[in-house]
Amino acid sequence: MGEKRAFHDREGQVEGIEMLVRLCHHHPDAVLGNLRTINMSLMKEAKNLRSQVSRAAIQAITCFFDILKRHMEADAEKIATILLNRTIDTNKFLQLDSNHALDALLENLSPAKGIHAVTQEGLGHRNPAVRAMVARLLAYQVERLGASRVLSGQKDITDRILTAAAKLAQEGSLETRNYAKLIFQHLIQQGQFDAVLKKYVPASDIKNLQKLLDNLSNEVSLNIILFPLVQRSATQNSRRASFFKRGRKTVLMEPQCTL
Repeated sequence: MGEKRAFHDREGQVEGIEMLVRLCHHHPDAVLGNLRTINMSLMKEAKNLRSQVSRAAIQAITCFFDILKRHMEADAEKIATILLNRTIDTNKFLQLDSNHALDALLENLSPAKGIHAVTQEGLGHRNPAVRAMVARLLAYQVERLGASRVLSGQKDITDRILTAAAKLAQEGSLETRNYAKLIFQHLIQQGQFDAVLKKYVPASDIKNLQKLLDNLSNEVSLNIILFPLVQRSATQNSRRASFFKRGRKTVLMEPQCTL
């Protein structure tokens, strides 16, 4: 009897989340009027120990970012913290769902808000796998924005990306260092790179990065590119695909927030 009740409770929670997604699709203004309360509920369910419920909540958050866009900025930092922690869950599907929700966060919020949300707690996270995820997200954001905009001196973009990348490039994790390397590889081709780097990154960090930067300069001069950073996927309804992004699966019945 207890197992049956738990099953029905779980089904009821998922159905409630599906209802919120449908409401967001068809009546976004109604959601906006109660967005803080709804976001709090979704964040709570995103931490649910039942994977079916937490996956549904995280996929709903992804849809909310795609539909409501910058209206989600007020809760973005709290949401990002939960999602980053779920990227290291033992459940691989939860990991993927959390990756996609974080991608959607970056794609739909203002660049500065998105960068702040993923770095505020994530950059100093005690788990190296989370810091590697932050490095991936920053590499994706640099790819999206383009090197010239990243180096434009815009507040909370140039300073945050450069200081974060400099820190991540000195991490013990090879994965993290590789993502940081890709960031610098993308930026170093710009003529203003050296001047902007010196303006925002402490000299001690630049000294530690010098060998990496010298190697990247040589690779650029030889036209060596590590990865094709941008690809297109006909299966994603013209939505931009990337080396840094991951494929999506869903547990929500409908709508699946065409992504």
